[in-house]
Amino acid sequence: MAEREQGLTPARIQEFTGNRTWNEAVLHWARDGRRNRSGIPGPALAESLDAWAADKIPGTPRPVTDKLDATRFPGSAQYEAHQRARAEPLHTALAKAIQERAEAWDDLNALADDDDDVGVDHPVNVRVVAACRNLAAIYLDLALAEPAFSHEYETEASTFTRAADRFAGHGPLGYPAE
Repeated sequence: MAEREQGLTPARIQEFTGNRTWNEAVLHWARDGRRNRSGIPGPALAESLDAWAADKIPGTPRPVTDKLDATRFPGSAQYEAHQRARAEPLHTALAKAIQERAEAWDDLNALADDDDDVGVDHPVNVRVVAACRNLAAIYLDLALAEPAFSHEYETEASTFTRAADRFAGHGPLGYPAE
């Protein structure tokens, strides 16, 4: 979050952290309510992050905690709690939509190449398109509800929109619509 506030792009943050799956890590953390699940008390965790990051950024004794809203702006902890509560129903809807997409995807994988009726109007294809469009819509809503994660959410929305468009145009087995 501190890096975002400094205006670093997600690609630059990914480069800094060395994490190839930056979007996935951020999305998982956001879905978990941005909680510290390490078992380490928050102040001790912050101190250890500062020590780790100080090695990477010489001359900056507290590169993590000096940039945190909680240390700079009174009331930011309450605001963060409000943001989490506001996004909670969307994360619940997201979990349900992910499950629906998985079920539709399982049905899609059960289709065989030699099925006669596997066009864009096939019921399985219609379900996959609807599931992908639903996921894209939820991710866009999350981008508005949690602006700090908008890049990751918009990336996911774009991915699911492209998938829905591909299946809507080419059917479940990749054949063009007739």
